Amino acid sequence: MYVDRQQPHHGYFVFPKSIEWNDFLALTKEVNYETELRYFDAAQAYIFENNKVIDLIRIYKEDITLAKLEAIQSRYLKLYNQMKLK
Repeated sequence: MYVDRQQPHHGYFVFPKSIEWNDFLALTKEVNYETELRYFDAAQAYIFENNKVIDLIRIYKEDITLAKLEAIQSRYLKLYNQMKLK
């Protein structure tokens, strides 16, 4: 998990794999239904590390903290596993 030092409202977390754009939108919509996690924007991202692609989700949220980012990641992963997206 990463909070961007140059853009303090941006946070990133590792995601198991890249998913189709429409699935990502549906998943993000479901995550936003959790009232304590509302009001954030999300985008798919990736980095290269040790010659591998690491899939990430970038979160934009005012006053983001590691605790808030962890809660958002947990909700994404829970719903991702329930939806069994390709």
